[in-house]
Amino acid sequence: MRLDIKKLAAATMLAWAAWYTICALLVAVAPGQLQAVLSFALHYDLTAGRSMSWGGYLGGMIVSTAWVGLFIGTIGWMFNGLTRRSESAQVLQSMVRARP
Repeated sequence: MRLDIKKLAAATMLAWAAWYTICALLVAVAPGQLQAVLSFALHYDLTAGRSMSWGGYLGGMIVSTAWVGLFIGTIGWMFNGLTRRSESAQVLQSMVRARP
């Protein structure tokens, strides 16, 4: 089985951008509550003041989405390489078994 790396990366990047947007909306709507929940979940103090702007949102979304796409593209490439090798090994094994 081979993965279409471009489609896999595009779908993952789209999903990531959607979740990033949802998270940014939560930060905009309820920053205090979200900081409290995340501080509890991550065991890290997030109560320090942070400002949010459209530029920060767009820049963060573009950079993080690009990194996610690059990461998933690398995973797809590695998967295809490993799958190709295992398929070749299976073909060789079946040829060796088929010999009289």
